Amino acid sequence: NRLAIVLGVAAAGVVALGAGACGGDDDEETSEASAEEVTVTTSDTADGYTWDVSPTPTAETESVTLKNESEEAHALIFARLGQGYTVDEAYELEGEKGSATDVIRPHGVGPGKSATHDVTEPLDPGDYYLLCPLAGKDGPHYKLGQLDQFAIE
Repeated sequence: NRLAIVLGVAAAGVVALGAGACGGDDDEETSEASAEEVTVTTSDTADGYTWDVSPTPTAETESVTLKNESEEAHALIFARLGQGYTVDEAYELEGEKGSATDVIRPHGVGPGKSATHDVTEPLDPGDYYLLCPLAGKDGPHYKLGQLDQFAIE
């Protein structure tokens, strides 16, 4: 399972480095279309981590860029949550038993780097999440601020 691979890679302290960019225009026409390209930007805070997801993914999202402005490595999982499962359960199960389905290939980036990956399957209606699965001394990054949950109609 891809989630297990990312967690294994993270545990080994290895991250995939890539390059990618996502841009947009401020006019209304472009901002509507920009949901095709989503950017997740990481940063550090005194008590954990944050990230900004812009714009919120929609059924039209085709790619997601992880832009790491943190001083640590971070990874990104974008998955559809299995019916009846919580994010914590899906994390514990590493996506097994129908708890989650990856919609982009999970990937990680080092400090100051970015990587873009394409959505692997259509974003059907349901509950989705973006999270950083890496664990630090204070726990998984997603429990320290790097989690975004949303529904796609």
